[in-house]
Amino acid sequence: MANDKQPRNSAAKRTTKAKTRVPTTDEPVSTAVATIATERNAIIEGNARLLFTGIQLAGPDLTPENFRAGIFAAPLPKLDATHLRETVSFGDHGLWPKGSDYGGADDYAIVWWNPDASGQDETGAKGKGLYETVQGGRRFLIGTMGTAPLGLFAKPGSVAYFDDGSTGCDVCLPVPDALRWTGPTYPAPNLGG
Repeated sequence: MANDKQPRNSAAKRTTKAKTRVPTTDEPVSTAVATIATERNAIIEGNARLLFTGIQLAGPDLTPENFRAGIFAAPLPKLDATHLRETVSFGDHGLWPKGSDYGGADDYAIVWWNPDASGQDETGAKGKGLYETVQGGRRFLIGTMGTAPLGLFAKPGSVAYFDDGSTGCDVCLPVPDALRWTGPTYPAPNLGG
């Protein structure tokens, strides 16, 4: 129980736009109302992925120590040939010169601000002005950038984000194969009444 004057969940109540309805025990799950997506989903997805990965890797005895051990023992993600996928790991995988990595992000991208570009931001709001990533979105591990010119401020060759053409972005590229989902697909749940 909170001992301060403001209940702990009051901020969440003020900022949550979507209402999640949980079916009762006598109501089939298939008739539950679908949860409404919000513009925050893209921003919080990485943290949720890390949380659930850590819970899974901790095993049946979920403790902070087992959570950490699981995250640190997770193998490095496979690097794609185009270097477009981010590399995230924890622990000592030989990427950082001083041992264990507690930050997660193992690579970086070089970006620049294009005030004339138009498209969507990470919340889906359309507007003018976007960050663009050089070399078509390429990411660099430490020590792999080299000394060749990167193409900073070069409009051909830079990309704000990849999309299917539906966002109205004038500095976007089609989604490359390296970023497409290649895993299994599952049927959508029956949300009808």
